[in-house]
Amino acid sequence: MKFATPRQRTLAIAAYYASMLALGFGTAIVGPSLAALAQQTHASLGTVGIVFTATSVGYLFGSLQSGRWFDRLPGHRVLAAAVLLVAASFAIVPSTASVSGLAATFLLLGAAAATIDVGTNTLLLWIFRERVAGVMNGLHFCFGAGALIAPAVVAWSIRSTHSIAMAYWVLATATLPIAAMLLWAPAAPQPIRSTTPTAPPTQRRFVTLVAAVFACYVAAEVAYGGWISTYALELGFGDAADTAFLASMFWGMLTLGRLVAIPLANRFRASVLIATDFGGGLLCLVAILCLPHSLATLWIATGLFGFFFASIFPMLLVFSGERMQVSGQSTSWYMAASGVGGMTLPWFIGESFARFGPTSLLWLDAVTVCLGAFVFWLATIQPPSAPHPLTEAT
Repeated sequence: MKFATPRQRTLAIAAYYASMLALGFGTAIVGPSLAALAQQTHASLGTVGIVFTATSVGYLFGSLQSGRWFDRLPGHRVLAAAVLLVAASFAIVPSTASVSGLAATFLLLGAAAATIDVGTNTLLLWIFRERVAGVMNGLHFCFGAGALIAPAVVAWSIRSTHSIAMAYWVLATATLPIAAMLLWAPAAPQPIRSTTPTAPPTQRRFVTLVAAVFACYVAAEVAYGGWISTYALELGFGDAADTAFLASMFWGMLTLGRLVAIPLANRFRASVLIATDFGGGLLCLVAILCLPHSLATLWIATGLFGFFFASIFPMLLVFSGERMQVSGQSTSWYMAASGVGGMTLPWFIGESFARFGPTSLLWLDAVTVCLGAFVFWLATIQPPSAPHPLTEAT
């Protein structure tokens, strides 16, 4: 079925946007409920923290595998199955009494989340080969919205019932209709199979470079968002409650930035926006390093850092689509690289905190941003690959 009518395109976009909302739920629900999960399993916070590792391992596995599924199977059915797995994981968590059971559940959640991430981005690029930039930023705004909603639902559940069970059940119930939306949406287009068995060297090099940029970007984003509150606490900028709002500022401005980027993405080339974002993010880090005792600088620069970094992820996907026909497999490599970046730098910064002090966060983040900008420049000078035409899924 062709996406010939605005109604069909709108239905597909709504299904993808709702799927990314569910992805945001799954990404942000763990942190606020960690203490309750520790109490539920009669384990320490350090022990139950294994759910973060399990989620990351699941995400990495799902990233590497799901691209093949979207290249070979009906995309909306694969996506619907992943959404159902997210809903099932949410429903199971409150009744899981062991750490090993939680780890297994969050492993599945991570794999399902990666499948949603790969699928929504790939299918959107296949449907909107041109003028996709604004729609892509809207997609990632929905992820940010889901990431903001989930902690609020957890807080409501704890205040109302002194338990996190209601939060997980509410989000599971809210996720279920999304699978139905995907099954009702018209079939998504798929690339025609290439006559060459392997991608040309220039395309493989381009995919490798863009994957490296994804790794650097996600590493810098996750490290800053995860450690900025601890940085402020260690330097005496407030108590734990006060400094926790710095992380909220960062993620809130990142979500707002993706909303603002929707009209901008339709006016400026992806490469221009990405270069501007990297430059603006680096200036924010330099400002904090130059004025380390200024609370105002810390707050303003943190908000601006999130705002600048908002559109890099979606615009990297748009940039890739401008240079080559993006397949599910190439998107898988991008998401897998993102997962590796998100696992490595935050851990390394944690080790550096104890040895070199809190400012290691800013120095390591700045180096990572510079590296990402440099690798992105290398990607821009690669010759573009001729895109393959699209056909409809059967």
